[in-house]
Amino acid sequence: MSKAFEKKNIGIISKVEFKKTRVKVIYWAMFAILTITAAICLLPPLWILLSGFKGTQEFYEMTMLPRKIDFGKFVDTWNRFDFVTYYKSSLIQAAGEWVCCIVFNGLTGYVISRLKPRGSFLVMGAVLVLMLMPNTIGMVPLYKTIVKFPYIGFSMINTYWPLWIAAGANCFNILLFKNFFDTIPKAYIEAARIDGCTSMRIFFSIILPLSLPILVVVSIFSFNSSWNSFIWPYLILTENHLNTMSIFLFKSQAANHPIDSYMIMLIFSILPPTIIFIILQKQIIGGLSIGGVKG
Repeated sequence: MSKAFEKKNIGIISKVEFKKTRVKVIYWAMFAILTITAAICLLPPLWILLSGFKGTQEFYEMTMLPRKIDFGKFVDTWNRFDFVTYYKSSLIQAAGEWVCCIVFNGLTGYVISRLKPRGSFLVMGAVLVLMLMPNTIGMVPLYKTIVKFPYIGFSMINTYWPLWIAAGANCFNILLFKNFFDTIPKAYIEAARIDGCTSMRIFFSIILPLSLPILVVVSIFSFNSSWNSFIWPYLILTENHLNTMSIFLFKSQAANHPIDSYMIMLIFSILPPTIIFIILQKQIIGGLSIGGVKG
C-alpha cells in the first residue's frame, strides 16, 4: 500500500501526508469502515444467490452454504413460471420509458438551457417546486384520468402509454439535462444556426451527440427506475400477460411457492440491473456529480 502512495499524484491524501501517523490511522479507519459497509451491502444478494441452490429443508437448518450446486433448479423455475413473458413486459415498459425520458426530458432541458423563450424561468421554477412535492399527491387524479380521460372518455388501462408518458416528465432528469447542456459551448450552436439549422435539428444533430455522458447516466437511471417500479404498473397493467417482474414477485408472495423457488425468482428479478451496473459502473459513478459540474 505504501508503494502505491509513492506513485500517487492526485487525491485527498498525498504521499507526503500519508507518512504522518495520524493520517495513516484515519486512512486505515476509513478503509475498515468502507470494507465493512461493502460487506454488509454484498451480503443480502450473496445470501439470495446461495439460497437459490438450497432445498426447502436446508432453510430450516439455517445453513449458509448449500449442500450441492444444481443449476437445473434455475432452468426448471424459469420454464415453470414463464419468465419470458414477464421479462418481455418489463423490457417493453423500460424501452418506452427510456425513449420518452431522453426525448421529452432532453427537449425540456434544451429549451430551458439554450433557447430560453419568454417565461422559461417560470418553467424552471415549476420544475423545482414539483421536485419538492410528494408523488402521492397526484395519484388519485392521475389514476382517474388514466381510467377515463376527461371529455374524450377513452381508457388507458392495460396499455403502456401512461407509464411512458410519465417518464417524459421527470423533474430530476430535466435538471440533469439542463445542467449538462449549460456546459456545451455556445459556439457550436451559433455555427449551426449560421448553416441554417433549426432548433430541433440542432438538438438532435449537435446537442445529443455531444451529450453522450449524460445520455448514458440518464439511461441507466431510467432503466433502473422502470425495472423497479411497482405501484403504477400494478394499477395499470392488470392483465396477466402484461405483468412486469415486480408485479409477478408481489403476486408470488401470496401464492405460497416453495421458498427455494421464490429465491430463484428474486435472482431472476435482480439479474438485468446487476448486469447493467457491472457493465456501466464507471458511468454510474460519474453520474453522481455530472449534473452539478459546469465548465
